[in-house]
Amino acid sequence: TQLTSKNELGALPIFVELPRSQHWPEIVPVAMEALERAGLSAKLRCGGVTPADFPTIDEVAEFIAHARKNAVPFKATAGLHHPVRHLDAATGTMMHGFLNVIAAAALAPRIERDALVFVLAEEDAAAFRFDERALYWRDERIEVAELEQTRRSAFVSYGSCSLREPIDDLTALGMLQCA
Repeated sequence: TQLTSKNELGALPIFVELPRSQHWPEIVPVAMEALERAGLSAKLRCGGVTPADFPTIDEVAEFIAHARKNAVPFKATAGLHHPVRHLDAATGTMMHGFLNVIAAAALAPRIERDALVFVLAEEDAAAFRFDERALYWRDERIEVAELEQTRRSAFVSYGSCSLREPIDDLTALGMLQCA
């Protein structure tokens, strides 16, 4: 689609990346309130080139909980190559899983922030499963309609520098069938 006016450009979402620091627990609630007032979206960086670039589970839970509390749409980038949280042998770093983040974002309206930590910390791929009507994490059922709503208004996108890895991993887990 081609933008034909400044008005159309102004309708594009703007994502603001929150700077990670030791003050993250104090920054996130204030920043999310400000983003909500300004009508802006948030960006969560989930990895990078060094282990220090990867946010902790608590930081991700804090981000998701406050994004949902303030109705701030967000995207997650970097480091989300694989479905489930795991130790990356090449870097020795625990990497977040995109299924963990999706499930946490969808469950955020109905579970406490501290419970999000358990979703984000899940390393057992068998704890996640799909059928035609829902995504399941352990005993939690997330209806397709909830996933669609989450995708439209909460966790609106994620970035991975690899297209093949997510597809290959989901196929290997039996969650995706490729023709």
